[in-house]
Amino acid sequence: MSSSDFQHKRKTIQTIEIERKKLLEALTDSSEMIEGSLSDILVKCGREGCHCEKKPVHMVTRLTTRENGQIKLRVVRVDDREQVRDLVQAHKNFKQALKELGALESRQKKILKTMKKARNKIYS
Repeated sequence: MSSSDFQHKRKTIQTIEIERKKLLEALTDSSEMIEGSLSDILVKCGREGCHCEKKPVHMVTRLTTRENGQIKLRVVRVDDREQVRDLVQAHKNFKQALKELGALESRQKKILKTMKKARNKIYS
């Protein structure tokens, strides 16, 4: 492997380290998040005389989570919908950043292995 190849690989590793630091900063942020998924459904409210008796028309947002191996469904209050959406999205962003971190580390390891192989000398 030529010295220019080594320089290129070294620069690539430095770039990966910069990206890695950004991801670690995002991952170690202390902001809150909610693990789960949201779904909006139409329901009947059950009140007599309501226009929804024939066809469900009331929008309800449900949060689906897993607790102790069981699936839990919770209705999200109308006033809390946006905040809960943001917190669920924060968890999705966290998972994505963790996945990207793993990919970066894998890429970096692969480059380092090729550099090691190129530098390895056999004693004769």
